[in-house]
Amino acid sequence: MQVLGAGLNLGAVLLEKLIPGSGNFAPIAGNLIASSYSRPQELEADRHAVTILRRAGYDKNVMIRSLNWIMQAEGNSGGGFLSTHPATDERIRALRGL
Repeated sequence: MQVLGAGLNLGAVLLEKLIPGSGNFAPIAGNLIASSYSRPQELEADRHAVTILRRAGYDKNVMIRSLNWIMQAEGNSGGGFLSTHPATDERIRALRGL
């Protein structure tokens, strides 16, 4: 749960930078993000995030660097046979393949 909190906080900070005032929607977004999704849905969400970043003038490396930072700070979370979330390194590999 600690990693989820860190991810939510990082996401909120990045979103506020891209869309000032977006913090007003944080409670709603937090509930949606904290819901359980399948691995394919999580990876699709990452692909969609890259699309949003590109529209804002950034490339996918911004997200890759953020995930690397999270992995260094919290370890390689997620993954495993029964896990509903992909491991952070799996997400990074998928993003590099885009």
